[in-house]
Amino acid sequence: MRSSRPTAAPVARQGSAIECLFQGLECLTNAQMKEVSAAWYEVPRHRRDAAWTAVRRLWRRTASDESLDCAFHARRAATRVARLAGSHESAFPDAACEAALALAVADQLGERYYEPLVHPMAQALPWLLETPPDSLSHMALSFTTSRSHG
Repeated sequence: MRSSRPTAAPVARQGSAIECLFQGLECLTNAQMKEVSAAWYEVPRHRRDAAWTAVRRLWRRTASDESLDCAFHARRAATRVARLAGSHESAFPDAACEAALALAVADQLGERYYEPLVHPMAQALPWLLETPPDSLSHMALSFTTSRSHG
């Protein structure tokens, strides 16, 4: 049964996928962090810039900073996890930030812009690319509904 409570914020709609990302960050090894960092550097800059431009358009249209807040929380979490693991991979927190951002707006972003943002993190968390972006909102909606009744 669906909740009558609206889930207007992108982050709320994408809640369970983002929680999976945060949980995944906690479990990564140094070797996985290095793989993620290497993959981040391999994404062509023009693809990353185009994805960020698309996300900025969404921010202007929705007038919401929640997806950006989520992304920066992911960056801080990744920085903390890397520091505790003794990793000095500077691109790892950037990859976490971009993956969280893509998840937060996945149902509005489209695969063309979603893929370059999640590809690096998908080296360690393959489900990011195995689940189509437009199906993430359905997965997260069931999470949001179950939490509002619990």
